[in-house]
Amino acid sequence: MEAARGGRALGALVADLAAARIGDTFNQYCRSQLRRERLERYLEEHGGASVVLVGEAAGYRGARISGIPFTSERQLAGTGPAEATATIVHRVLEELGLEEDVLLWNVVPTHPHEPGYPQTNRRPSRAEVEASSRFLERVTRGRLATHIADTLRGKGKPEYTPHVDTGDFVVVVNAEKIHVTGNKLDQKMYHRHSGYPGGLRSRTLRDQLERRPTEVIRKAVKGMLPRNKLANAQINKLKVYAGPEHPHAAQNPEPLKTQTGSENP
Repeated sequence: MEAARGGRALGALVADLAAARIGDTFNQYCRSQLRRERLERYLEEHGGASVVLVGEAAGYRGARISGIPFTSERQLAGTGPAEATATIVHRVLEELGLEEDVLLWNVVPTHPHEPGYPQTNRRPSRAEVEASSRFLERVTRGRLATHIADTLRGKGKPEYTPHVDTGDFVVVVNAEKIHVTGNKLDQKMYHRHSGYPGGLRSRTLRDQLERRPTEVIRKAVKGMLPRNKLANAQINKLKVYAGPEHPHAAQNPEPLKTQTGSENP
């Protein structure tokens, strides 16, 4: 399980996107190093985001010029064209204090336009959506903590009810192999207190992964559950193991499928 993608993976993703031919769309990353660098930096900065907000496709006044989904050039540089959708999305996220917790992306990351009219926008075709799905999967990979929490609550089931425990058990293996981006290994801190004066103890994510890697996953998932008694019962259905082995073979666990269709143990 991966918590986020490292620098090499991000560079490979952006490079693959720049080289991709997605139907009849315009690939704004193909010949622009600036847009490629902007996108890679944006993905790096939002590597720990727990939510991915997905739009339809890159717009002419948005990602086609700026290189970043839901973002206009004016929002980046203070000059250039603005896009109404980008302005609204960023204003709402700022008001909610969620700008750092949400990663913005498009189902089709390149710009679909009417033939012969590059300054127009059109809906992407089904073939273009299918050709772009691999990029969406790579961007969302690593945000399994959110998916695990939803599975524990049963949010993917028709009978889901917020105040009823309709979720499933989840088994996570290889917790010691998670990867994080940037300097989170040394910047992210875990705190505990003995209850006595001066009893505050802190350790970095790096130390926590060496000592108790299973606790990193458990805390991440617990933070996404409601703060109530039901959540206490649901978190008990999460079984986390540092290595590849687990004692639940008799229960025949199935790979957990993400919303993009990929499978994770």
